[in-house]
Amino acid sequence: MRVARRFLRDKSLAEDVAQDALMAMVVRFEEFVSEPHCMAWLYAVTRNRAISENRRLHADAFGLTPGEEVRLGRARPAAGRGPDVRLDLLRPAHRQVIEMHYLDGMAAHEIAANLKLPVETVRTRIRRSLRLLRNRQPRLK
Repeated sequence: MRVARRFLRDKSLAEDVAQDALMAMVVRFEEFVSEPHCMAWLYAVTRNRAISENRRLHADAFGLTPGEEVRLGRARPAAGRGPDVRLDLLRPAHRQVIEMHYLDGMAAHEIAANLKLPVETVRTRIRRSLRLLRNRQPRLK
């Protein structure tokens, strides 16, 4: 629980992450050789899930959420609509991942399975794309 709390400010969310990690350990309990091995695995899984949850909470640098509409090319969002984002600034591989995540509402693991890539590669492409777009978008006044 303390591991999850270090990455997440919300106590109930940290409890959920810790519980999910514990349930994952219970499901795979036969694979563990010793108690230290079990504790190290549980720590790593809890930490990784907390980091992923924290990224999910903060990934909406443009207010994007999975499934939200993204339009290309315009500098300012229209009232009541999703943000305008210049996806044409991205490399094709990065653009594909962003479109699958935000337009199709796919999770990183689903994109990874679909594109036959490691999950962390997909997450890295999402982070780098958001960083690039954040730095190149015109500032709204």
